[in-house]
Amino acid sequence: MKPVAAAVLLALVGCGGQMSGSRRGGIRVDPPSIRFGESALVTWGFSGAETVSVFTSFGEFATSGSVRVSPSSTTTYYATARFADGTSETVATTLTVR
Repeated sequence: MKPVAAAVLLALVGCGGQMSGSRRGGIRVDPPSIRFGESALVTWGFSGAETVSVFTSFGEFATSGSVRVSPSSTTTYYATARFADGTSETVATTLTVR
């Protein structure tokens, strides 16, 4: 895998905490629940992806990586990977802010 411009689709949605993945990769947040003002690490990775999408102010990413976040409210992070065979996968994980 080579680093590529990404679009890990990050959006704000109020839901309970969860981790998501597929046979080719996934996204997770650790810890899955924080208090207001604390931070958590969002990590993603996809085997064989050409691009991974993360939208919002995070910018561009490689097919695997991580970013430390400190949202003010419960946030769901979505990662969309696109593969050479024309398929794509979207997975999500939620960080609960108490």
